[in-house]
Amino acid sequence: MIKYTLGFVKCRNEVLLLSRENPGWMGCFNGVGGRIEEGETPFDSFKRELFEETGIITDKIKLCGQVTWHKNHEDGGAFIFLVEIDEKPFHQPKIINEGLLVWKSIPWITHPENKGVAKNVLPYIEKLFDNEKQLKFVTKDENGQFSLDRVVELDELTEYESESFEVSKVDYLTLAKNILNKEYDKNVNILYFLSNNNFHSIYVLGNNVIMKLKNDGIFIRWDKKTNFKYINDLLNLEDKKFYMIDDLVRVQLDKTRTSKWISQSIQYYFNNNHQLDKPKKKVVSLKVESVDYILENMHYKLGYSKELLLKRISEGLSSAVYEGDKLVAWAYTHDDNSLGGLNVINEYRRKGYARDVCLDLIKKIYARDGYVFLQIEKSNYRSKALFESLGFVKSHNITWVGYL
Repeated sequence: MIKYTLGFVKCRNEVLLLSRENPGWMGCFNGVGGRIEEGETPFDSFKRELFEETGIITDKIKLCGQVTWHKNHEDGGAFIFLVEIDEKPFHQPKIINEGLLVWKSIPWITHPENKGVAKNVLPYIEKLFDNEKQLKFVTKDENGQFSLDRVVELDELTEYESESFEVSKVDYLTLAKNILNKEYDKNVNILYFLSNNNFHSIYVLGNNVIMKLKNDGIFIRWDKKTNFKYINDLLNLEDKKFYMIDDLVRVQLDKTRTSKWISQSIQYYFNNNHQLDKPKKKVVSLKVESVDYILENMHYKLGYSKELLLKRISEGLSSAVYEGDKLVAWAYTHDDNSLGGLNVINEYRRKGYARDVCLDLIKKIYARDGYVFLQIEKSNYRSKALFESLGFVKSHNITWVGYL
């Protein structure tokens, strides 16, 4: 089984090489790459390694083939990639954790007197730059001396390539979940979107996650160790709406965009150790026939339609109090599974209706998911007081923003 990737970045007649700092061809010039992690395809693995080691983001990555070897009675191998770019992202040697990145000319690399290039690369590297077919380079190691045993032409569609699209889609999903689960309280809403495939596309870059939701909003989880420039490079000018982002992401977005509208909230999560009272009034689920009445009386109508509200009532969880046939108080789960939509008709306010529907809905959500969270606008002091009295704890600030 091939467990590694190795790739070379070529700009005109020069190739970016890494003089490795650590054992494993320590002190020798080699390509960039590394071990394929669990859940990654070879393509995704090399794309991640390329960014982590060089900062280069590109989809112009060509799978050239494979190299295999036999050493110490064990078989090994790597998928070989080639990246061709028009402009160098840097010209001078660059020090990174793995060693020193340097641009070298192809004649220098392939010169017969060159002792500085890793011996496992020399047998085949020149063939990578002038061959259109995928090749399998079978090398042999005799007492530390690598030589090319034979070259095999691969079919245009290998098993890996023919399945790469679907595998890549699944792997990005798995990688994103693994990253977001590290801060579950902060990312629980976006994890719900992932679990329900409520997104158009997803991109994972190191520990960064960029996701386009089906409602056309963009979610960004930014690893602050990454230069935000690389995140911006993945965005389009048509990306106008960003949802559920933190304050630091918004500050970065504001540097290159002008905001049109903004909604800022605080995310809370329910303390499971808090004991809840029973509702004093009879609480039931919302009736589908109430949808027009809810739309007419709801406080926050931005982005809501009758179709969307019907979907929330029929597919999500809800709690409501009816006085006779009249709906007087209600709440329901949003499309990110957060508790929300709380509303009480004016003449019934401050009589405990809001508390009762929330008590009922909290119990429903907790019974199903084991976790309850919500967002409250920063200026909504009454809602803050209500939910803090019900056992909710502040987690972090969260923002929805639209740009011109």
